[in-house]
Order: sequence, then structure tokens, then C-alpha cells
Amino acid sequence: MVKKTNETKKKNSRRKISAAVSGDTITVHNEGNQVAIAAGRGAEAIVNDPQSLKSELEAWRSKTDKAIDKLDTLSTEAKKAAKEDVKVIAQEIAKGKSGDLSWLEKRLNTLIIMAPDILDVVSETLLNPLKGIGVTLKKIGDQIQLERLEH
Repeated sequence: MVKKTNETKKKNSRRKISAAVSGDTITVHNEGNQVAIAAGRGAEAIVNDPQSLKSELEAWRSKTDKAIDKLDTLSTEAKKAAKEDVKVIAQEIAKGKSGDLSWLEKRLNTLIIMAPDILDVVSETLLNPLKGIGVTLKKIGDQIQLERLEH
């Protein structure tokens, strides 16, 4: 055990420790009725509204189905299978935070392997529904990676 002398104590008491703060302070106010307000540079407030999620997923399915229909490289059967994948992906996302993220990621990547031309449609239109359930989507080459947001 090291014994502190008066000289050591004086040396330590002269040190000034200051907290370094960088970036903005983010404030989130929950206003109720599925509304939240975030203030600060780059701040976001995410509200998980089941009705909004449902309508966003329907819009995603519709837009993705149309993109699949436009693909000349897919047979009628392949288009049907891709649309079925879109349907089950939407159902899994609708489960919210209880959804299986690894299954969802594999299913999305399988869809993109079947129809690589729809990668942009899939990734761009899924951002909001996934963010609403606390998931981020990253495009890495020709793959999609999903991660849970840490709160």
C-alpha cells in the first residue's frame, strides 16, 4: 500500500479536471399521441406508430412489386416467388422488435440475389419502416446488413 504524504496530496489537489463535451446536446420530448420532438443538430425522434408502419410497409410492397414486374430478366415464376418474399419480409418487419433480424437479413439478401436490379428500391424504401422498429439498414456492396439501434 502506498502512503500519501502531504506533498502528494497537495500535488493532486492542484490538478484541474474538466469534462470535455463535444457535439450537440440532444433533447427529446414525448408529447404523447405518437408524437415526439427532438431538438439539436442532426437530432431524430423515432415514434413507433403501428398504423404508420403498416402503411409504410404496404407502400414498400407496392413499390417493390412494381419494380419486380418491370424486370425483363425474371421469368413469371421467379417474379411470383420474389413477390412472395416481399410479402413475408413485410410480415416479419411488421412484428416490430420481436422480429427475427438475422432471418430478415437473409431473406432480403436472397431477394436481392434473385432480382439485383431492385436493391436500390428495397434499401431506400425500407429505411423508415426499419428505423421505426429500431433497426438500421446498410448497403454493403450488393448486400444488405441490418443492425438493432442501441438506445
